[in-house]
Amino acid sequence: MSIGSVAESEQAGTGNFDVRTVAADATRASVRVIGELSAGCVVLLGEVLDGHLRAGRRFARLNLSGVHTIDASAGVVLLGAHRAFLERRGTLILTGVAAVVRAALAADGLLEDLLLVPTAADEQVLPAGR
Repeated sequence: MSIGSVAESEQAGTGNFDVRTVAADATRASVRVIGELSAGCVVLLGEVLDGHLRAGRRFARLNLSGVHTIDASAGVVLLGAHRAFLERRGTLILTGVAAVVRAALAADGLLEDLLLVPTAADEQVLPAGR
């Protein structure tokens, strides 16, 4: 899938889920997720993140402030993406993680593996429009 098709997929969303790249440059991407992050949606999220890796973007911020539901399959995809970014000497940073999402990640034992930071840091590192 090319970056062009990533953009098309991002616009599509699925019902109660939307994922969009809000900013990107040669090495970084800022992605926003809204809605339910569940088995029916995680394939699209995985494709978007993988598309950024294939485009050479090794550093990604995933804003989850609009996510109100997450299931175990989403945790598996997030962990896989996290590892893929690390393998390419990059990072996947989760921002805006709500208490209910944090609790679900903790229940799945993923808090120790994933990198979470406050949303304000996301806004300072990669401003929109870059």
